[in-house]
Amino acid sequence: MSTLNDLFQIEYGNKFDMNKMTRTDRLAGVAFVGRIGGLNGKSGIAGFVEPLAGVKPYSPGLLTVALGGSRLLSTYVGSSGLRV
Repeated sequence: MSTLNDLFQIEYGNKFDMNKMTRTDRLAGVAFVGRIGGLNGKSGIAGFVEPLAGVKPYSPGLLTVALGGSRLLSTYVGSSGLRV
């Protein structure tokens, strides 16, 4: 039987807290994927934040899985733009 490590490259997230970051709009920032279920309860994008110097955002197409919160194991596909 295959394991998840056989199928995916697994990484831990960056542990950023949106409430400690500077919010901005879609044009100026990067999408913040959080455990709250997203702007519309479906997307996973909690809002947009200013990019951080020295931190490379995750690329589109990656899967994000919530490992805590009320949406435990909810999985979102990064469909467009960069995200943290």
